[in-house]
Amino acid sequence: PRGFRRGHIIGEYVGEVMPAARYAQLRRQRDEKHWYFMSLGGGEIVDASRTGGLTRFLNHSCEPNAECQNWMVGGERRIAIVAAKTIDA
Repeated sequence: PRGFRRGHIIGEYVGEVMPAARYAQLRRQRDEKHWYFMSLGGGEIVDASRTGGLTRFLNHSCEPNAECQNWMVGGERRIAIVAAKTIDA
């Protein structure tokens, strides 16, 4: 196991990208206990509830050690999870 230094990328927040209006519709239709999502900007949402990776479980803390950063990569919006401070393994 290894840790992460401040500023290093831990992973990418991934899931199904959809317009915010579509996401709101799904919230009304689905009977799910847990929802994992982030705003991608530009009126889009990343819904990681069903197709997301492990990063959806990160940073659920009152004292977070990571932060989300919106990036543009190859003309596409992406969300990186970045260490906000050193994280020991």
